[in-house]
Amino acid sequence: MTDSKLDPCRVELRVGAELGSTRSGGLHGRHHFSFAAWQRPDRLEWGALRALNEYRLEPGAARPPSFHSGFDILTLVTGGRLRRLGNYASRRLLEAGSAELISAGRGVDLGVEAVGKEPAAYVEIWLRTGPGRREPRREWRPHATDGLAVPIAEGPMARDGALRMRATGHIHRAVLAAHRRTDLALGEGECAYLSIARGAVRANGVAGQAGDGLAVSGPGVLEIRADKASELLIVVTAG
Repeated sequence: MTDSKLDPCRVELRVGAELGSTRSGGLHGRHHFSFAAWQRPDRLEWGALRALNEYRLEPGAARPPSFHSGFDILTLVTGGRLRRLGNYASRRLLEAGSAELISAGRGVDLGVEAVGKEPAAYVEIWLRTGPGRREPRREWRPHATDGLAVPIAEGPMARDGALRMRATGHIHRAVLAAHRRTDLALGEGECAYLSIARGAVRANGVAGQAGDGLAVSGPGVLEIRADKASELLIVVTAG
């Protein structure tokens, strides 16, 4: 339940056609925040959220390992199969529907490659955890959760079923039927970012459609209404 005494959150629409993109060999990517060759000083991060990237890898294509530290990195596989390269190269394949969380800590080398005859599609979310002094760790779930009741990932005290982040915040995947509504309350110092995977929604009256992002400033209440069947990722972090 939300607190009816809270004011509505402020919402900024970020049109999908204006987001960044990457094309390199068999890699195709879209970036909600300044990343790689797409440099936007006004889009560096949102709270602790540093990156929300949507990737497609053609069969046999790969992103070679590169070094990362001081981040929680959540990978959600939406199609095909991926093999992790780098420090976790010996782990099992990441298949459609699965979720992997790597807390990079003091540093890891991470890459991926598409396995099989079909392209692989996935979303990668980075949240800052502060100076990387702790050992890296990895968690995996064969099926990522849906809804606001149990997040995909949460920290530092994750509920049962959620991956354990070191970053303060929580990440949800909400699936809404047409004309359904859900509310989200943000406390003092919190903000949220919504990525619309499919459908069309209105967040406090601001309309967005598949491919768009919605940057939400708290504190306050966010009312999300689906104009048609929709799926979206919701990342809540400290502001």
